[in-house]
Amino acid sequence: MLAFVVALIVFGLTQTLSVLVLFRYGMSDNQSLPPSTAANTTFNVGTLIAIAIAASHWLPFGWWWW
Repeated sequence: MLAFVVALIVFGLTQTLSVLVLFRYGMSDNQSLPPSTAANTTFNVGTLIAIAIAASHWLPFGWWWW
């Protein structure tokens, strides 16, 4: 259950960070990436991390000790 709570928090932070990246690159004149690409990359990476955290819930506890 804790893994899902942490995954939800990470996902929420990812969405917030994606919006901040979108506004940061959207307001800047000197851009290395288009705003949608930078925000999309941030969102995709954060979502994959959140999914990995949620999937870790099904790993047996202490499997690395065996």
